[in-house]
Order: sequence, then C-alpha cells, then structure tokens
Amino acid sequence: VTEDGQDCVPMHDWQTTSFPTCSTMHELSLPQNLRENRFGYLTKGGYNTIFWIMGETEEEKGVLKILSYDSAHTDRNHDRVRRDALISERLTFSCHI
Repeated sequence: VTEDGQDCVPMHDWQTTSFPTCSTMHELSLPQNLRENRFGYLTKGGYNTIFWIMGETEEEKGVLKILSYDSAHTDRNHDRVRRDALISERLTFSCHI
C-alpha cells in the first residue's frame, strides 16, 4: 500500500516471493552460541537489528537480521524485512557481490 492508500501492483514475480528459513533458524542454539562467543550484536540500521553468528566452520558464518523492537510491526515493515531477506538469499552466492 502506498502512502496515499493505493494498492501497489507487483511488476515481477520475485516481488511477492519468499524462501522461509525458519527451520534452519530454529536449529541454532543462540544461548549456547552466545556463551561460546559465536553470536553477538553487530549493529542497528533502518528498521533492523543485526547480529553476527559463527557456525562450526568458516563457511557457516553469517548474519541474523531482525525487525528492531522499536520498529512498528506493520504490514509495510514486514514486507521490507521479507524483501531484504529475499535479496540477501538470492545474492549470497553471486560472484558480483
């Protein structure tokens, strides 16, 4: 929905696509990783809070981006997070990034 209340019409399929990774996220033991110094706060920007996380190997390192607690949980912010995750997931292995 635009600022003037009009519905937005997606121009491409990717704009309404998502690839949930909830099961992978639930496999992480954040308290254990925090105790072992493999998880921590990185930064905050826009509407996200970003944490770094290390896996068992160097290839398993990454970031966890969540909607900040002080950001409103609106449909618009939810879609921002979805698009950000989609772009990150699709570009992760790009040779141009």
